[in-house]
Amino acid sequence: MRKIYLSFAFLAMASVTVTAGEKEKTEKEAKELRTQNTKHFEKPDGKMSALISGGSLHYKDNQGKWQDINTEITASTKPGFLYENTTNNLKSYFPSSLSSGNGIKVVSDDGEITIGASPEILWIDKNQKIFSIEKGNNTEALLTNNNISFTCFSHGNYEFITEADRIKNNLILNHLPSAVAGKSGYLGLSEIIRLPAGYTIHSNGKAIRSETTVNTALIVKNQFGKEVFVIPLPEAYEQADQSQSIYADGNWNTTYRIIPANNGFQLITLVPLDWLNAPSRNFPVVIDPIITIPGNFGGWQNGSGSVEGNPTTFVFTGLSGQNYRSWIRFDISAIPNLATILNVEVELLMNGTSNANTTETIEINAVSGIYGPYGGINLAAYADFATGLYTTFQATAIQTYPFISLGANANSDLQSKLPSNQFQIAMSIVSPSTWKRFTSNLSTLRVDYSLCNQASTPLVNSNNGTSVCSGASTILSATGNLNDATHWQWYTSSCGGTPIGQGDSIVVNPTTATTYYVRGESTTCTSTTCGSISLTILPSYNIPQSITICGGDSVLLDGNYQKNAGTYADQYATTSGCDSIITTTLNVLPSYHWNETVTMCPGDSIMLAGSYQKTAGIYTDYYYTTDNCDSIKVTEVDLYPTYSFFDYAFICDGDSILIGGVYRKNFGVYEEPYATVNGCDSIYTIELLLNPKYLINIPVVICMGDSVLAGGAYQKT
Repeated sequence: MRKIYLSFAFLAMASVTVTAGEKEKTEKEAKELRTQNTKHFEKPDGKMSALISGGSLHYKDNQGKWQDINTEITASTKPGFLYENTTNNLKSYFPSSLSSGNGIKVVSDDGEITIGASPEILWIDKNQKIFSIEKGNNTEALLTNNNISFTCFSHGNYEFITEADRIKNNLILNHLPSAVAGKSGYLGLSEIIRLPAGYTIHSNGKAIRSETTVNTALIVKNQFGKEVFVIPLPEAYEQADQSQSIYADGNWNTTYRIIPANNGFQLITLVPLDWLNAPSRNFPVVIDPIITIPGNFGGWQNGSGSVEGNPTTFVFTGLSGQNYRSWIRFDISAIPNLATILNVEVELLMNGTSNANTTETIEINAVSGIYGPYGGINLAAYADFATGLYTTFQATAIQTYPFISLGANANSDLQSKLPSNQFQIAMSIVSPSTWKRFTSNLSTLRVDYSLCNQASTPLVNSNNGTSVCSGASTILSATGNLNDATHWQWYTSSCGGTPIGQGDSIVVNPTTATTYYVRGESTTCTSTTCGSISLTILPSYNIPQSITICGGDSVLLDGNYQKNAGTYADQYATTSGCDSIITTTLNVLPSYHWNETVTMCPGDSIMLAGSYQKTAGIYTDYYYTTDNCDSIKVTEVDLYPTYSFFDYAFICDGDSILIGGVYRKNFGVYEEPYATVNGCDSIYTIELLLNPKYLINIPVVICMGDSVLAGGAYQKT
């Protein structure tokens, strides 16, 4: 995308000089501390206040001393010129008229050029053909303070306004020339700019060698290639309502036409006739090109375009709906390196808005990344501009917004920049419906600070040396002279970084390698340097382990033989003397012990304790589980009772009796085995006795036909 330079400065530096003047009523300026953009004031309480302008406050006189810029135009002592302004960094000399090719000589420390010669109003049609409307005539200059006006046009005045570091070259167009009423194309304000030998004019970094049109700023370089003058993008606006303007955010497609000429070039400032012919347009209209010295006071980024190196900064939503975020950079090199920053404020001059009745919330943010200039689109910077909030304020109409405190974070940020040359802020707009435009070189940073007898840089010691066991604490002590400070303040991260305590000593417990910083502080006197100590961490070990034992076994843990499952810690010392812990999780595997009773019959046997056992008793068997843990089985052996019976059996001789499953007839002793209810053998011994058998004859006489019972039956025969 294009890199463009832009300048809008409708208001003079009154806001800064008036502020400084008011301060002089109650505070004495330390003139010996002046720089080009800074004034220092001593307060009644001895503290200091620096007013740092985004632009210049002073110029160097012939003796090399910084003097207040005075933009008043006075009688000239330079031959060939009637008026001059030389109390400025951009010196200017004005002729009595602009006839015969006369122009305004502009001089800086690095070179000089002539501007404003042969003024002419032109019409450039849509085919880029140029038509003259009116040439400037021979008119004497009219002087009012810092304004010289040449009434060389019937359509309006041609004026030059001297401001700090620049000259505004305005055509005050009282009415629209009839020649372009209803026409398209551009109205052109033409002037001749004469350059010394070897000077060149550039756009977008390239020298212009032939006729061309651009929508960028123009850079004039001297014969050594150094940038000596800038012609920013012009502005066109209604004199009575500056919000009715063409703002150069990309919708003004062509701003300059450059036609090289001998010893210079013809510069035509182009204003779209569509804008001038608008029915709502109210004249007079100001067409406003500017000549200034190079600078990088501020600019804006919108994600797809950028402007920088000019005094104007934008904060608005543009025609494309993109958010414009701006930056303003202040030169803080005049603040003493040993200063203690007490307060930072900013005064902002708003010089344009699309609606002076609409209030917008403006954020003022820190810039944590790199500072401008950025040389073009920088998406990282664009994102950075919307973060790191310092404060907000409400912006409505065109005016100077009085000093706004940026808060403690800004105090700390600026303090951390010392010694440094730059401090930058950014601005973004919250949910905008209108655009607001600020000018950076007319904005002012006010820094209150104190100069004091700072504490010496302390010597820092640790009672455990610079190596600390992990998890252990150590005492840090600071030794030195506090002087005007009241206490030692300790930090991590950086000097002035993250506060962690106050006092001559503090206890710290670092877990990683850490650098600690300490400096003397008070509300009015803070050291700019810190003592420091870097602690390294010696390793301490916490080693977890797991041990598994069989039930009934034990292991030495935590100073005792442990049998129960649990967690046990043993502490040891490393070779560095740091505690190390072995944390043991003890697991206990099951071991089995069971009792059993076995009852058997006498005479039987059972395998116990490695042998067949027949007698009653207690026997132990040992086994291993699948985890190889001992298991014990204790068996008690009991014997069931057995029985032996003896009896006699009598039978008659010749009879038989069943004994032992056999019919016995003979006299003798017989055994008959039985099983008890438990299945054990018992013996029934029977002695068989035979009773004698007798033959007795008893005669019986019966009558024929009678019967007698004999042999178990009635007998007749």
